[in-house]
Amino acid sequence: MKSLLILRHADATATGAGSLDELRPLSDLGRAQARNLGLVLNARGVIPDRVECSAAVRAVATAQGVCEAAGWATQVAAFEHLYTAPADVLLEQARKQGSEVTQLLLVAHAPGVADLVSMLTTRQNDLDQYCAAATLAEVILDVERWADARAGTGALQMLLPPQS
Repeated sequence: MKSLLILRHADATATGAGSLDELRPLSDLGRAQARNLGLVLNARGVIPDRVECSAAVRAVATAQGVCEAAGWATQVAAFEHLYTAPADVLLEQARKQGSEVTQLLLVAHAPGVADLVSMLTTRQNDLDQYCAAATLAEVILDVERWADARAGTGALQMLLPPQS
C-alpha cells in the first residue's frame, strides 16, 4: 500500500498586469493556510517520505510552509513540468517514486489535483470535485509499487478543507 497526499497550493496573490502567473507568491491567507495545515498534519503524525511540487512560486512556498510548520526535515523537490499539470502528468510523477517512498506529498494546481483524486478513486473518473486552495486529499493506493498506480487503484482516506 502507498499513500499519496495531494495538495492544491495555498491561496496566492492576484496576477498583476504584465506579471507571470508562475511567479505569484502566497497571500497572507495562503501562508497561514500552509502553516496551519502543517500543524494539523504534525498533530496527526503524518510524515511523508518525499515532498514534490510544481516549480511555481506559490506551490514551492506552500510545500515549504507545510514542511516547516509540521517540523519535517524532508527536502522539497520542485519540477517545472508540474506547473498546471493535468492529472495524468501528476500520476506519472507519483509513479516515478522508488520503493523507499511509502508516502508522497504532491503539491500542484487545479484542476489537475482534483482530477487526479477522481482518476485514482473512481473507475469512470467521474468524481466531479472542486479543490479550493490548500485542500488536501489522501489517497491510499492498493499497490505495492508506485509504478502500478493506475486509475481506480485508490481509496480516498482523508479530505481536509483549507486550514485557515
